[in-house]
Amino acid sequence: MDRLRPNARALALGSLMILALAGCRTTGQKPDYVQPTPTPTTTPSTAPSAPAATSASVAPSPSPSGPTAYTSTSFDQPFTITLPEGWQIGDQAPDMAAFYCGLDPTTKELTPADKQNLEDWYDRTLGWVPPRVEFLAKHDPRSLKATRARWEGCFRGALPKQMMPYLSIRHNTVIGNRDGLREAVLLGKAWGMTNPYIVNTIVQGAYYFTGLEHLDFIDGALDDVLDKSGA
Repeated sequence: MDRLRPNARALALGSLMILALAGCRTTGQKPDYVQPTPTPTTTPSTAPSAPAATSASVAPSPSPSGPTAYTSTSFDQPFTITLPEGWQIGDQAPDMAAFYCGLDPTTKELTPADKQNLEDWYDRTLGWVPPRVEFLAKHDPRSLKATRARWEGCFRGALPKQMMPYLSIRHNTVIGNRDGLREAVLLGKAWGMTNPYIVNTIVQGAYYFTGLEHLDFIDGALDDVLDKSGA
């Protein structure tokens, strides 16, 4: 019996090797983990190509007394976006100056003029300077300047400037940031958002992402802001 054991082990090992090779065998291809990526082939098309869109074909059509209608023909199926009154697409009337407070671009350091310009922008635009400005100016001025510079550079004029407070309102609603929401609403009011758009943005954010019961955190945060003109 002892003499048969080595032969049995050899037979068993040979059987395993045969099974392994059979498992890896494919229809003339290598195993999946080393299969080459197939090279796509292109078939010449006889159909005439569509003419490239020109600036005239994508130009928006502003209405002097109402919402802005912006029609895009850059896609297979043209579509029209209707923006609220006063929300101008960048190629109509880009208002990038509204974002800039006057930071010195030649240095990463927060200069005294930078701090003053930033505080003046908040006071002029929102009528209020967020407490974080003074805290960061004292304890981490570089982060304050870098964050502000990044914020100012987010928009380049392709979207209406009102999209910044719109997105901020929705973001702060979803995360439940009471002070951040108040700041976003103040900016929205300063840049022409009306109360119905502000409230709709808040309700949509909560309805789809958190539930309306999440809006309890707003209690008293926006009453004075929404009571101002612009309803």
